[in-house]
Amino acid sequence: YLYYFMAFSVDIIAPKVLLTKEVKDASNNDASNADVHLGDVLTYELGFENEGNDNARSYVITDELPINTEFNFPADILTLPTGMTKPTTAAGNSYVQYNPTTRVLTFNVPNNLLEINDPKSQIRFKVKVVDDCSKLTNACSNLIKNTAYSNYLGTNNTGTFNDQSYTSVSGCTIVPQSTNFLVGVDACKNRRQEMCGASLTISASGGYKSYSWSTSSTGSPVIG
Repeated sequence: YLYYFMAFSVDIIAPKVLLTKEVKDASNNDASNADVHLGDVLTYELGFENEGNDNARSYVITDELPINTEFNFPADILTLPTGMTKPTTAAGNSYVQYNPTTRVLTFNVPNNLLEINDPKSQIRFKVKVVDDCSKLTNACSNLIKNTAYSNYLGTNNTGTFNDQSYTSVSGCTIVPQSTNFLVGVDACKNRRQEMCGASLTISASGGYKSYSWSTSSTGSPVIG
């Protein structure tokens, strides 16, 4: 008998852009899965690098900012890669836009930052945890989660690719998004305001199923 063995090695031509997202505190220390308080500032660092064997193009990062945080656009955009210009007005520019209604931040990355063997690029922006109980979007949630998403095309491989951000990627070890825990907000669930004039406007945080106002800390009698 004659035995023949033939093997083929086939490389799949495609871009592979890894998107990471880290969170730092005001002292630039790692704040992954850390407790935060009302008024704290968090800095998010987006990193992206093409580790594939095809140039990527039309790379777009979208990031829905977490609830219970404030974002001042464009002032809170801290740094962008070389070739991307920081916007100077609320209208944004061709590289960065922000929709305050949906709270979605969009980055359009130039193709020349995503070629094969290009170094890792970084985008930095900050948010501030609301500093007052009345500003809480959802007082029932103590989680501040944030994940970015990417969409892009290949050059030789013209397919569409997408991915989400990870806290870190090291070889085969992938760490998913981190979560910050908002602490010290129990007092927000029961607040006291004194009326000295003829009328008083009372506001409450969102996220509760129902609301009531009372002249007593016991909640009874209900006056509204």
